[in-house]
Amino acid sequence: MQVKKFEARSMKEALEMIKREMGPDAIILSAKDNSQRFGLVGEGSVEVTAAISEQSLQRKKFIENKIPDSLKDNFYKAPASQQKEWVQKFVDNYRKDIVQKNRSVTDLSKKKIDTPYIQIEDEVKNVEKGEIQLEKNITLTTSTSNENLTELKKEVEDLKNLIRQLKTQPQPTIKNQFDYLNIPIELGGLYDKLRTSGLSEEFALNLLDESKKYLPSIKHKNRSFVEGWIATHIMDHVKIQEPQTKVQIFLGPSGGGKTSLIIKWASELIVNRRKKVALVTTEQTRVGAMAQLRTYSQILNMPFAVIKNRSDWASLISELKDYDYILCDTQGSSLKGDEEKLNLRTLLPPSQVEYKTILVLPANNSLSELQEIMLNYRSLQINLLSLTRLDDCHKKGYIFELSQRFRIPLFSWSMGSKIPDDFELATKERLVDFVLSLSAQGGLDAIR
Repeated sequence: MQVKKFEARSMKEALEMIKREMGPDAIILSAKDNSQRFGLVGEGSVEVTAAISEQSLQRKKFIENKIPDSLKDNFYKAPASQQKEWVQKFVDNYRKDIVQKNRSVTDLSKKKIDTPYIQIEDEVKNVEKGEIQLEKNITLTTSTSNENLTELKKEVEDLKNLIRQLKTQPQPTIKNQFDYLNIPIELGGLYDKLRTSGLSEEFALNLLDESKKYLPSIKHKNRSFVEGWIATHIMDHVKIQEPQTKVQIFLGPSGGGKTSLIIKWASELIVNRRKKVALVTTEQTRVGAMAQLRTYSQILNMPFAVIKNRSDWASLISELKDYDYILCDTQGSSLKGDEEKLNLRTLLPPSQVEYKTILVLPANNSLSELQEIMLNYRSLQINLLSLTRLDDCHKKGYIFELSQRFRIPLFSWSMGSKIPDDFELATKERLVDFVLSLSAQGGLDAIR
């Protein structure tokens, strides 16, 4: 199945784009009115997400190649129902042509084998007379033929005995290897895809079980229908959100790419959104991390400060009152002990300061390791989730599982070390690609 987002000035124009690119069998997953945003060329727009199965898309492309260029415009402009009729008629005619060609080949083959049978009968008559005349006047006598015939009969009898023995043995029955998971054999490949994407066995099974409640039994065994339902389910249930507060606190384990993510986010805000951003840190032990932040703050012309205790926040916010955002880096820690949690809390802003906490996790860790880190940070009331190092991770579908299990909205992910190129705000379409592996590159060039 392929999923793609279309943006147009009106719903009619968006549907025309979908029909032209995906064909009349496309399914609308969601539609959003962007009238309150800038949209295309500064105007209002409609954003529609559509999906189509690979089989339907390939059939559309095949038929487009067969339709004469003079008729293609009429085909594209026709209503979807009429397009379907034309497609079906074309497929039926094509199948008739194939059947007719097969019949012609069969008739021709029958005519070709008539003569050899006659020749064989003639040769048998010659054998009965005592000899067969071969090329170059070589004579095969009946005695030699009888010896070969006896040997052939023996081989045939041996084969018959072998077949009788096989018939008496119990035949193995074909079993569904997914019976123990209560999965129809038709959905075994989809289950394997979900597991390969990084979802746990429990979560993948829950997804397939959930689809039973919403799909008729006849459709639940159809992989395309179930895959389409999963895509819609992901887009309906995942939450995507940006930190809207002025003060944003970034937390996470050491070496997880937290500092690099802050610089990428700051670059996005300054370069692309023209915002005034200040950079602060509570990190006082790692000299290299402070030097890195100070260097980037000079490159991006941002003020830089160090928070040594909670009382520093009041004067800092007062001095930076004209700034749009204050991004705060913290000391990397997995928070396994109570002392680490206590030290971190003493450096967070006081209760009267509104702020959002963003947990930054390295995607190349295992699912169990990331779940343990999230459990350790849960006492700090994490607001958003960001993933780094997706370029080192081949299984990205678990991001959806993490977000759902801990009920935390997704903010962003990064796929490399380039600043700010390898930073990307989270999208529902990209997450669908992570779970269902829709793009050829496995998620790095997914639907936009």
